Amino acid sequence: MLFDNSFLPQIIKHTNKRLQSWGITFTVAYRAAPRDQVNELVMTLDSHVQRERVLRSLRDSLEYFRPDDSAMYALDTAIDALAPAGRLSGRWLMLVIAYLEEIRSKVAMPLVAEAAQRALVPGEALPLRGTEPLPAVVRRLSDPTGDPASADHTEAVQGQPTASPLVLRFLAELAALLPQDTTVPGVLRGYIELAANELELSQRQRADLQEPATEPTAHVTARVLQILLRETVPGHDEYLVEGTVYDHTDEGLCNPRKKEAEQPVSLRMLREMGRTCLADWQDLASWLDTADRAHVEFLLPWSLLGHPVDRWLTDGGDYLVGHKYPVVVRCLDRLEKPSWHSSWAQRWSALKNSDTSPKTERIGWLALEERASFRPGGAVLQVRGVRGEVRAWLDKHPENTGIGLAFAYDPGDHRRSLGLREAVREGIPLALWRRDGGDPQELVERLAALATEHFFDLPSQIRVWRRAALDDDLDDFRNHLTLLWDNPECTYRCTPMAAPGTGKGSP
Repeated sequence: MLFDNSFLPQIIKHTNKRLQSWGITFTVAYRAAPRDQVNELVMTLDSHVQRERVLRSLRDSLEYFRPDDSAMYALDTAIDALAPAGRLSGRWLMLVIAYLEEIRSKVAMPLVAEAAQRALVPGEALPLRGTEPLPAVVRRLSDPTGDPASADHTEAVQGQPTASPLVLRFLAELAALLPQDTTVPGVLRGYIELAANELELSQRQRADLQEPATEPTAHVTARVLQILLRETVPGHDEYLVEGTVYDHTDEGLCNPRKKEAEQPVSLRMLREMGRTCLADWQDLASWLDTADRAHVEFLLPWSLLGHPVDRWLTDGGDYLVGHKYPVVVRCLDRLEKPSWHSSWAQRWSALKNSDTSPKTERIGWLALEERASFRPGGAVLQVRGVRGEVRAWLDKHPENTGIGLAFAYDPGDHRRSLGLREAVREGIPLALWRRDGGDPQELVERLAALATEHFFDLPSQIRVWRRAALDDDLDDFRNHLTLLWDNPECTYRCTPMAAPGTGKGSP
């Protein structure tokens, strides 16, 4: 349609008139031949600092004059790829990112994470991965791919009016969260207004940006970071890794903030992941530290229950996560099997509410052979690795709410793994062992010395033990402790007993 001698100048003139209302100049040099004039138009458009804005205006002019032309469909498809609806112009993006680079040191990562979460509308996902500084967050959020609430989106989301672009909602929430006695919020609101004009947002969309839904943030007394490692294929020793920080309230977990590793991690690379993961997810760690109390839970498959997760690092240096927080492991397989939950909840309640003193009498022990020096307070079973023996033993000792292993758990050794698996299926919520396979009597005596009123705070007590050990003392049992502390009440309940990361939203 553009190769019409009279039509092309008319389109250029109309497009330029539309752009002038936004203070944009679009001058296309005259060429006598229609094909040369089209080439000049394309080159001028491609080199323009506001190419996306100009391209959309050119499309609007063409539709104004030829709305029924069959070529409009192909043009719309091309423009959707080159300048998707809701994407801000490159010039605007460069300006705001340059400003964000200047102020990035003044904006704490927790504020960035909170603003991003608050900006979402119901049913919308947050397209962020790993640690991203503030300018990178804006770059990613300005890409409307997968954004159901772009400026030209005509369908309502769950009955709500169409929202403005996610990147603008994010900046509006960030401006509302930042200290109002500085110039930063005002500058951000100025950029938001410029972008709203550029995208021709409706009055309703502008009002939403001027009055974001931010409310004063209540102080949270407790948070938990749950790090989930899921096998991509059972038995292949490759794992997907994701982390979620939750507010921990009397009603359960809420307000999830989630990160994921970019790619699956092999078992061989898992230790290296442990060195860098929490440093890469520093915004999650920052959220964790804003609560009065915090702990870390690793949700692990059978194959990783013996992995030394308490030796992961918090900062990419040498600060162990087990020294900074109470760290426990949980059984992912049990969490995802609802048929195992009833006995689990019953034994947890018995562990929490028992007034028996000392509580170490309620811990039974599994051993491979008799040891003259091993004298635990509870019952002992010499396991043979036969299916059903731990189940039958627990039936004879209904007082047991926890078990200790007098050996190191090994998922590849039937005798060293089957007993723990059966205990988990039978609902045992507490298990602990030495990963180095050393003398369990040291652990027994340390447990017996705990005051009864402190026993239910075992994760914190074990953190104290870990902190007291020298990091490089390989003979110290405190450097080799695994505590399975599987609290069925510390579960995200978007759906009944759903594993973290499988749902979205607050309970």
